[in-house]
Amino acid sequence: MNLQMSKYLFLSWFGLLFLSILPNCKGQNNNNPYVEFKPLQEKSVTYSMDCTLNRNASNMLQTDYHKLLGHTHKELERYLVNEQLLEIFVSVSSGSENYFLDLQYVYNTPKGVDSYGGFAKGSPVKMTLLNNEALFFNNLRMSRGKINNREELSYFKASYMLDKFELKELLESPIMKMEVTYLYGTETYEVENINLIRQLLQCLESKKS
Repeated sequence: MNLQMSKYLFLSWFGLLFLSILPNCKGQNNNNPYVEFKPLQEKSVTYSMDCTLNRNASNMLQTDYHKLLGHTHKELERYLVNEQLLEIFVSVSSGSENYFLDLQYVYNTPKGVDSYGGFAKGSPVKMTLLNNEALFFNNLRMSRGKINNREELSYFKASYMLDKFELKELLESPIMKMEVTYLYGTETYEVENINLIRQLLQCLESKKS
């Protein structure tokens, strides 16, 4: 057997050995206990929104709730499979003149109330828009939060009144970030569906006109 043939056989054997010890590459090693790697989601989530309005308990026109964003602290990501720690849902409502922003903060753990406490009356939310304008809203009433032990989650509700300037800004520019002040601290979140509130307000305006 000549030298070239020996070299060829050695490289073939080494290649087969290398392939045999590789993990089943479907995004991760089979022995990895964490979920498969997935592509990063787009920051802006767009979808066709059903413009449905109902009358709420105050007899005001109100949209359905839609998901504005989801958030999980980096150190908790490995423990949450196919879910997020926090999901914020938004609806808008209007009476004869006033407009309101209604938010539901849903934590996929019963410990959300212990960790965040809820909202004091007047607690602020800061929204940073794409045009770099910052809007500040104050919660209208105290919200201590509730626990749903059957579904193992906790949730808070908050309502914010919009003045004419805020309404104009929200109709014109997408929302990029939210800074939320809870009873036990303040957190900042990246908004996923940056056009959602604008779409909900446009829906409300179209049905009122």
